[in-house]
Amino acid sequence: MRLKNCSKRRFVGPVACVMALGFLGFSVVYPQIGSAYAAESKNPVEGSGDGTVQVEVKEAYGQDAPNAEGSGNGQITVDVNTLTQGEVTDTENETITVKVEEFLQITIPNAEDGATADVVMEADPVSGGVTTRNSSNFTVAGNNRNGFGVFVYAATDPALNGTDTSAKVAPITGNGVALDDFGVNNWGYNVTKVDATESTINSYNPLAVRTNTTAAAYVVNKPSAGEELKLNCGAKVDTSIPAGTYSTGVVISAVAPATNWKP
Repeated sequence: MRLKNCSKRRFVGPVACVMALGFLGFSVVYPQIGSAYAAESKNPVEGSGDGTVQVEVKEAYGQDAPNAEGSGNGQITVDVNTLTQGEVTDTENETITVKVEEFLQITIPNAEDGATADVVMEADPVSGGVTTRNSSNFTVAGNNRNGFGVFVYAATDPALNGTDTSAKVAPITGNGVALDDFGVNNWGYNVTKVDATESTINSYNPLAVRTNTTAAAYVVNKPSAGEELKLNCGAKVDTSIPAGTYSTGVVISAVAPATNWKP
């Protein structure tokens, strides 16, 4: 998140809060399919038939051979018994199992360097304070039957620290605060769907370190092939802080299900 602080009278340099989003995701474990095939069944013996052996009687030759009188065919009949379906039975019951491994993944479409992205905000401060906001999109997918939670916390300090000054832009002190209601030199965040309504986006919360983060910023209660979300950041600054760059590191973590979160 970059907050450029520019005077309307003259350029005074960038006052920015550069928020690096450190996304902790899980790689996809592709489904593994194991199957046990049923044993090949034995077909019953079916059908019947007659086997015939042909016997030929030939004339006998030689001095003492009797005269051949007549000839004929001898027939031998071979019966093949018929076995009905009920007489031969072979039944096998097998279970076919398909195992789908669980996965959880965060992707950042506009990430320029690894798993990080910047939310850049610019402001021309006035004595009473001016508001500014911006967002960065990301997608979370997971197949846990109970869904997942998206948790946001500070990597170190939840305040936006100045690069060349000890001044800070502190987190807001309440939950669900509209941007116009921020105190001066305060900032806040929320996580919404990409197509969220204006009233949903304009409800900011304070960032905290992990040990003080107890609630999910966004919860999905069922498996999702890709929940398209965005991190919204807002700030209100005045002319009492020096021009410069103000930044902090933010970690976005997906946990499935949300109840498995451990601060």
